Amino acid sequence: ELVNAIVSYWQESWTALQVQADIVIQLGPDDPIPPLHMTAILGNLLKNACEALSRIPSPANRRLCLHICPIGDSLILTLDNTFTGALKQDASQHYLSAKRGFTAHGIGLDSIQHSVCCCHGTLEITAANNLFQVSILLPQQTTAAPLTADILPS
Repeated sequence: ELVNAIVSYWQESWTALQVQADIVIQLGPDDPIPPLHMTAILGNLLKNACEALSRIPSPANRRLCLHICPIGDSLILTLDNTFTGALKQDASQHYLSAKRGFTAHGIGLDSIQHSVCCCHGTLEITAANNLFQVSILLPQQTTAAPLTADILPS
């Protein structure tokens, strides 16, 4: 239900932006990872994707592909979206926020990375040829570390 609620919330934005969306979600009735972490990961991924898609002038170039499915004891989540091709990173290779004129970090990717780490998963981000790709591998129902003030990303 949680994944359905998050995806449904952003689907209205995709429709308004005339995004060509390919959504495949294959989950059972149980939460594959703790709900707080799923919300942080999926909510921030979709928010970032919608913001990037809204900057693309032509609806014909707005594409989003979201796949979430279990494989063995793991959950695979991939999100690919087109973007304008404008990205900047700091000296540590962290992405800078387009909303902030590429002068500061946003908190979305940091929140995603933090939740993936708490769930003992892996995160890979690539960007090339106007396509931003995120791949996440998470063990299902981990004993994820709780989010507390002392471990929240700064």
